Amino acid sequence: MGRLSHTTQNEQLLESILLTEFEYSSGKNIQPKRCRGTSFVMSAMAPGKNVPSGQSFLVTNRHNVDYYAFGGDNPDDLRLTKIIVHLRWRNGDEPIVCRVEIEPDALIWIDPNPYNDIALIEFKYKKIDNPAGPVYMRGNFWENRVSGDTSIDRLPLGGRLFFIGFPGHMWDHRNSLPILREAVVSSDAHFDYSAKNQPNARRVLVSGMSFSGSSGSPVFYQGLEGLLIFIGVMTGHFAIQTTKGVLTWHLEAEELDSGAPNNHGSHAGLSYFIKSSVILDIRENRNTLTWGGEWDHLNNKWK
Repeated sequence: MGRLSHTTQNEQLLESILLTEFEYSSGKNIQPKRCRGTSFVMSAMAPGKNVPSGQSFLVTNRHNVDYYAFGGDNPDDLRLTKIIVHLRWRNGDEPIVCRVEIEPDALIWIDPNPYNDIALIEFKYKKIDNPAGPVYMRGNFWENRVSGDTSIDRLPLGGRLFFIGFPGHMWDHRNSLPILREAVVSSDAHFDYSAKNQPNARRVLVSGMSFSGSSGSPVFYQGLEGLLIFIGVMTGHFAIQTTKGVLTWHLEAEELDSGAPNNHGSHAGLSYFIKSSVILDIRENRNTLTWGGEWDHLNNKWK
């Protein structure tokens, strides 16, 4: 693989890719469900103008912030109540990490089709670590550089892609950095890929190994002189169920503290991402997702 050019731009892009924790709770006396994934910061552009609006939002997978959107029992009525983001910068070679918590009144925007598995979170936060100290944010994505369908349609079959995030325990803990993985375009990007029994969504199949924690990883195509072009958000992978020998699809949320073994079977070497053009539609349509709130102990439900 050739050396990536545009070093400064690419390094600043990496600064905006963040380890993120999601917590689901209810008012009942039960252990919250905690998951971990990847998100990245995007700067919004002023309507009708090619200048920043001053507003930023986090981009991640919808299944990180809406765990039960795709079915499954939720007998304890768990609801997303906390999002913690690990900001980071450097003091020389020493990594500095500052955790911030997204404000509970932050808006979350989604696509009407839950399988277009992207969510945008208003980037309003309060500091958890060192509240009086400064926060530095070097890098971000720019909304006007989000690839639309026309650009994604031209992705060549067999083209080389990269996705960057915090899979499992494999990311760089010492330096608090995400890791980059390589993939190859495996379906015709002009069409929306779906396997047998997989709901329709604007996805592309890749030959590459994504794992739990990769949820929300941005996907890039390597353009001229190594410039990373943002084209989508990694969502899930296929696994071979070892007991049945069948191919099944799985989302990527990494559950923490459950102690349960991964029962997805062996990785099939195939993953998929949602096209970045979904972000443009979400920004235009502004469908919001309800999260947080106050637990009504008297009636044992959310207010």
